[in-house]
Amino acid sequence: MKKLSILFLLLALTIFPVQADVAISSNAAVVMEMQTGQVLFEKDGAKKILPANTAKIMTALVALENGDLEKDTITIENDEGTLLKAGDILSLKEALAVMLMRSSNECAKAVARKISEKDFTKLMNEKAKALGILNTVFDNPAGGKNETEYTTAYDMAVITRTALENETFLELFTTKNTTIGTDKAVSSSVEMMAAGDNFYEYVTGGLTTNSAELGNTIVLTAKKGMLDLIVILLDSGSTKYSDSKKLLDDIFDNFYKTTIEAERYPLPTAKATGSFGRHATIEFSLAKELVLVLPNQISIEQLTFTNDIKPKYKQAKEYEAYLTITAEGRAPITLPLITAQGKESSGVITILLIILLVIIGAVLIILGIAAYYIIRANMKKKRRRKDKHKGTFRVKKL
Repeated sequence: MKKLSILFLLLALTIFPVQADVAISSNAAVVMEMQTGQVLFEKDGAKKILPANTAKIMTALVALENGDLEKDTITIENDEGTLLKAGDILSLKEALAVMLMRSSNECAKAVARKISEKDFTKLMNEKAKALGILNTVFDNPAGGKNETEYTTAYDMAVITRTALENETFLELFTTKNTTIGTDKAVSSSVEMMAAGDNFYEYVTGGLTTNSAELGNTIVLTAKKGMLDLIVILLDSGSTKYSDSKKLLDDIFDNFYKTTIEAERYPLPTAKATGSFGRHATIEFSLAKELVLVLPNQISIEQLTFTNDIKPKYKQAKEYEAYLTITAEGRAPITLPLITAQGKESSGVITILLIILLVIIGAVLIILGIAAYYIIRANMKKKRRRKDKHKGTFRVKKL
C-alpha cells in the first residue's frame, strides 16, 4: 500500500500543466496544490540547485520521525545571534521551531547530532529515496554550499508536501510567534507573515533565508478558498517576495478546485484467466476521491476520461491500469487505478473437476449400495447357520 501511495503521489505531480502565466526572476520555482499534488507553475523545476536552507525541511521531517518530542533535549554548541548561546538546552520541539522559524543553522546541527551524529544525512537521503525522489542529495542538515548536495524545486515541493502531512511539522511551520524556554520570544523571519511592506494575508507558513551566498531561497504555504498552495523558490535573489506575490495572485485569481463525481468517469472491468483455468472479473477504482485544480476557462464538461489497462504478468492475475484525463489544448493527467480481484467464475478445468467429483460421488453411492447388500446377505447366512445349529439339540416331546 505504501508503494501505491508513492506511485499515486508521483503520477499526480505530473498532472495537467495548467501553467500559470507569470514572469518571475527566481532561477527555479514550483507552485503545487497541497491536496491534489498538481503543479500549477513550474520554472526549471527539474534544475539541480543547492538546497540551502530548504534542507531544514527534510531535517525536521527526519527528526520528527526518529526523535522523541517529550524526552529529547538539544544542546546548542555555538552562539547564534542574540537568540541562542552556546550551552543553551532546548526541547526537540523548541529546537525545531527555531530552526524553521528563524532558519537556525545551529539548531539544525544540534538536532542532527541528537538524532544520529554520524548518520543523519544518510537518514535524510534514505527518506528522499523512500519518497521516490531522484534528483536530491543532502550532505548537510542545515543546508550549505557543498557541491556534493543538490535538489530541485520539484523535489522540494514533494518533500514539503510530505512534511506538511505531519501534524507537528505543520504546527511549527505555520507558527508566527512563540516563546522558548521561559522568556525568549521567537518570530518567523518570513516577512509575508508579519505586518509590513511584504505582508500577504493568505500566507500561512514559511521558511526562508536572506543569505545572498546561498541564493535567497523561500518555501511558503498559502491558502485562499479551496486552494491550498506550496510555493518553492530556489536561487531567487532579492525578488523572492515579489515573485511569490505574483505567483500567488495569479493562481488564486485564475484557478479553482473541484471534486469530479464518479459518474463522470465510469471505471472499467476486465476479464482475466486465473489459476486452474478459472475466470475472474477485475474491477478498478481510484486510490482516493478525484479532486482537480482547473483554470477558470476549463469546465468539468470539457474534460474527457479514458482508460488504459495492461496485464502485469502472462496469466494476467495483476494489472497496471490508468485513468487519463484530457482537455482540449492541454497535456493529459494520468492517474493510477487500483485493481481488486473479483469473484471467480467456472472455467474449463473447474467444470472437469465438478464432473470428476460427480463421478466419484456416483461410485461411492454404488459401493455403498453394494456394501449394504453384501452385509445383508452375510447376516442371512449367519441366521440360517444358527437355526441349523439349534436344531441338532432339539428334544421332541413324547
